[in-house]
Amino acid sequence: GVRRLWNLLGGMGVLGLVVPESRGGLGCDELFLVAALEELGYFAAPGPLGEVISIAAPVLADTPEQKELLIRLLAGDVLVAFDLGEGPVSYAQVADTFITLLDGEFRLAPQGQVNVDALATIDPTRQSGRIHVTGTEQALSSEGLQRALNRATLAAAAELVGLSARMLDMTTAYVL
Repeated sequence: GVRRLWNLLGGMGVLGLVVPESRGGLGCDELFLVAALEELGYFAAPGPLGEVISIAAPVLADTPEQKELLIRLLAGDVLVAFDLGEGPVSYAQVADTFITLLDGEFRLAPQGQVNVDALATIDPTRQSGRIHVTGTEQALSSEGLQRALNRATLAAAAELVGLSARMLDMTTAYVL
C-alpha cells in the first residue's frame, strides 16, 4: 500500500527531490520534479506525492527546528497530509502529521492534535477526511510560500500528464 511505496520512495531519495543536498535532499530543480511526478502519475502511484515532494519537504528544510521531522520524512517514515483550506484532505485517515495553510502561513499539526472525520469519496483509496486541529499548530517557514504553491501546481499537472498518458496507452491497446 501507501506505506510500502512511501518507504521505497524515501529510500531512493525521491521524497527529497527538490530539497537542497546540504539538508539531506537530492538538490534537483523543477525539471526533475516534473519528470519524476509524470512517471509516478503514469503508474497512478498512491499517496500525497506531489504535495510532499513540492511543499512539505522544501518547507521543512527551510524550518531549522523541524530537522528531525525532515529526516524522517525524507526516509519515508512519515506520511504528511495537507489541508490547503479547499475541502477534504486526502490521506487524512492515515497521515502521521498535517500541514495546513492558514492566513498565508504553513503550519504543522501533529497527528495527536488533530481529529479526523472520515469521508466517503468516489476514490476510497485516498482515505480522505476533514480535519479539526485541537492543539496549537507550529508555524513553519512561509518564506517561499508562493514558490511552494506554484511548485505544487506544477507537480499536480505533471502527475496528471502521466496519468493521462497511461489512460491513452490503455485505450489505444484496447482499441487496436
